[in-house]
Amino acid sequence: MKVFASPTDIKKIALKEKVSPESLSKSVNKGEALIITSRRGAGPVGIGRDLRSKFATIVGTSTAEPDIEAAVRKAKIAVQHGASVIHNGSAGGDVREVQKRLLDIVDVPMAVCHPIGVMAEACFKKRRFLDLKESEFIGQVRRDIEQGIEVLLLPLGVTRSLVGKLKNSGRIMPCCSKSGSIMAAWIAHNRRENPYCVHFDEILDMAREYNTTLSVVGAFRSGCIHDALDEVQYEELKTIKEYVDRTRKAGVGIKAGSGGHIPADKISPFFSYQKKLLKVPIISFGPQVSDISLGYDHISSAMGQIIALMSGADIIFSITPAEHLGMPDEEHTKLGCIAAGIACHSADIAKGRDLDLDNSLSKARESLDWKGQIKFAPDESVTEKLKAAGLNKKKCSVCGNFCAYKLMTVYAKKTKVPK
Repeated sequence: MKVFASPTDIKKIALKEKVSPESLSKSVNKGEALIITSRRGAGPVGIGRDLRSKFATIVGTSTAEPDIEAAVRKAKIAVQHGASVIHNGSAGGDVREVQKRLLDIVDVPMAVCHPIGVMAEACFKKRRFLDLKESEFIGQVRRDIEQGIEVLLLPLGVTRSLVGKLKNSGRIMPCCSKSGSIMAAWIAHNRRENPYCVHFDEILDMAREYNTTLSVVGAFRSGCIHDALDEVQYEELKTIKEYVDRTRKAGVGIKAGSGGHIPADKISPFFSYQKKLLKVPIISFGPQVSDISLGYDHISSAMGQIIALMSGADIIFSITPAEHLGMPDEEHTKLGCIAAGIACHSADIAKGRDLDLDNSLSKARESLDWKGQIKFAPDESVTEKLKAAGLNKKKCSVCGNFCAYKLMTVYAKKTKVPK
């Protein structure tokens, strides 16, 4: 069954992405691309074949930091710095109120990470999430969709069979995913199958009714280099494929994939494998190329993300310097988004897209046109430096009078070399 995409959204995305509406429509119908349509007035977002690389950002609260306003500010910062999708990963405080606030202010598609919100709401009401019934997980799916959520992130790879194999997997980190670990704990405690898998047909009916996109990120992605690309990670991907195929047959849009901590030389073949296996837009969480980049995980991730995006991935998650350390603050959020944006643009250049942007900056740089460089500044601190340089007609402080660009101008015009 073909996935529905409105002609208006097709035209908007085709114009923005500089592709033909006909080719985009074919890609969407084949499942190789998808269009996330907002029911809240935000513009549509296209992900997949022949489209620019995208990144998503997770924001939210925790039990240690339940500040709703901080989550809202970080969501605004992420959108300002290029996030195409905002994920509500709230796990503390009044998560329903957090989601309501985010839906009110975020002008890009909103996603929710199941079952984190289900667990958090239960705890907020002084209940043990382990005691939740299957129907409560599915009821939350309907409430989220009806509230305006455009993307549902579901841990469909977390099955009772795979959870049972974790003890003898030889992994250092059995599950690094918050949503995956919550689901795995519920399965182990109740000795029942994943409710999202059991009631998947019901979820598909809801998604089709509201034109909601499904998203599946491997919960058993490798949390460290030691665990990378082991049997558990590959087996989960095969399970995810079953649900991807069912979703496609139901005419519902889906993106899926895995990631984690992966050695740089293993990233390209792994993402090529995922693209060939799943045949839908591929998500990557990470991949980080090292475990010891503490405080600089946004750099470690960007290194891996460029390779992944060139090898099959279509959308990544921004990773902040606070990854593995604590809740990111607003500055961390900004830095994570800037790094992810650079990774996306770098991969797009390698695919032959948007080189005109780099050429434009290079021409401004060669002519010492500080004003012409300002529009490429990623944040206010860089903007202020460029403004100051322009006002004071500064030369490069590294080279002084012997600026490479200035010397070449002297040579071309045969003027005197500066003393």
